Amino acid sequence: MKKFMKNNFRILLYFSIFLFSIGLFFNQWILSMIFSDDHFLETQTKIKIYLFQFFCFFLSSIIYKYRYSIRVKNIFQRFLLLSFSLFFCFALSEVILYKFDTIKYYVWLPNANTVHQPAPGLMPGIYGLKRFTTDNNGIRSISSYSKSDYKILTIGGSTTECLYLDDSETWPAVLENNLNQGSSIKYWVGNVGQSGMNTRHHILQVKYLIPQFPEVDAILLFVGINDLSYFLRTNKTYSINQILYSNEILEKAFSRRPKTKKVDFLDFHEYHIYFLVSKALYILTNKTNYQDKVGNSYKYNRLKRINGEKVSALPSLEKGLNEYRDNINYIVDICRKNDVQIILATQPTMWFKNMPKGLSKLLWFGWTDSDSIYYNSSSLDDAMAQYNNIVRNIAIENDIQLMDLSNSLPKDTTVFYDDCHFNERGALLFGEYISNSIKQSIRPERNKNE
Repeated sequence: MKKFMKNNFRILLYFSIFLFSIGLFFNQWILSMIFSDDHFLETQTKIKIYLFQFFCFFLSSIIYKYRYSIRVKNIFQRFLLLSFSLFFCFALSEVILYKFDTIKYYVWLPNANTVHQPAPGLMPGIYGLKRFTTDNNGIRSISSYSKSDYKILTIGGSTTECLYLDDSETWPAVLENNLNQGSSIKYWVGNVGQSGMNTRHHILQVKYLIPQFPEVDAILLFVGINDLSYFLRTNKTYSINQILYSNEILEKAFSRRPKTKKVDFLDFHEYHIYFLVSKALYILTNKTNYQDKVGNSYKYNRLKRINGEKVSALPSLEKGLNEYRDNINYIVDICRKNDVQIILATQPTMWFKNMPKGLSKLLWFGWTDSDSIYYNSSSLDDAMAQYNNIVRNIAIENDIQLMDLSNSLPKDTTVFYDDCHFNERGALLFGEYISNSIKQSIRPERNKNE
C-alpha cells in the first residue's frame, strides 16, 4: 500500500512539474498582462507566483487523480462541495493577490501607443500624424528615465498633455531637447499631464509619484485652466483633507493604482481578483481610447458654444481662488519636504475682449451650470488673470522659479488651436522660453542619493 501511494505520489509530482513547465512558456505574458504592464516584477514576487502556480497544478492533479474517490450521494451535496471549493479557491487567491500586490501608480497606462490625425483645418497649426506613447512607467517621454542625470516631471492637465501633438513636438519634449543642447548633463523631462486634471488630482499625483520616483529632481507644475473651469461650472470647492481622502479624486488621478488594503467585503469592486480580471478583459478587448483620434468632439463642442447664450457676469471667485491657493501651497510643501525642486508656470490662453469671429469660433470652454449658457471671452480672460495672480504670489512668497508667459504669447492661431491648447508652433515657443529660464534655476549638481 505504501509503495502504491509512493508511486502515485511520484506520478502526481512529475505530472505537476510537467504542467508547471508548460505554464512557464506562457508565464511572461500572463505576468505582464495581469500583474505588471511595465513587464517588470521583482524576483521575489516572481518566485512567489511560481510557487503558487506549482501548488495549484499539484492540487489540481490530486483532485483529478482521486476524483472518483470523492463520493457524494446527491446533487445538493455536489453543489455544496463545488461551492466550498470555489469559495476556498477564491479566498486563497484573494490572500495571495493581497500579498502580491506590486502594482504602482500610473497616470497613463504603461506602454501606450496610439496615433492621432486631426481632420484638416480643425486644429490650426496641427498637421499630419501624431504619435502618443508612454514608457514602462506610464510617462510620456522621448528618452530613458534611468539613463539621465537630472530628471524633471511636468504635471498638469491637457495643456501639459499635448494630446494632438507628436511625442517630439510637445513642450516638455522641446524643453528636454533644449536643456540637453551643449550640456554635459543628461536631462530627462517626463510628461504626466492628462486632460481634465486639476490641482486636486495633482496633490495626489505628487503625493504618490514622488516616493515612487525618488530620483526626480524637479517638478514643473503647469495648472489653472481646469481649476477655473471646474469652479465656474459647479461653484464647488474641496478642503485638503477632503482631497486626500476622496476615492473619486484618487480614481481619476491615476489610470492604474494599487488597490486599497482595507477591503470592503460587501463591495466586490474592491477585491483584487475583480481588479485584475477586469484589467485583463480591458486589455483583451482593446478598449483603450484616450479621445477621438481625429478630433470630432471639437466640432460638436464648438458648435454648442456658438449656438449658446453668452454672459459676462462672473460669480464670486473667492472660494475657488482660496482653494486654488491652498492646493498649490500643499503641493509646494510636499515637494520641499521631499527635497524636490518645484517650478510654477502661469496659464496662457487665447481669450481677450471682443475677439474676432475667426478666433471666437475656435473656442469651446467657458461652461456655466447650464449646458446652453457660456461665459464670454472677456470674462474668461479676467477670471484666468485672477488665477494666474495666485500663482505669481505663491512664487514670490516662497521664492519659487516662475515661468510667466500668460501675457507674453500671441493670442491667436500662431500659438493656439483653441482656447488654451498649443499648436506645433505654440508648444515650440513655450518650450524654448521655459528652457532658457529653467537653466537658471535648476541645481544639476544635486545628488539625491547622497
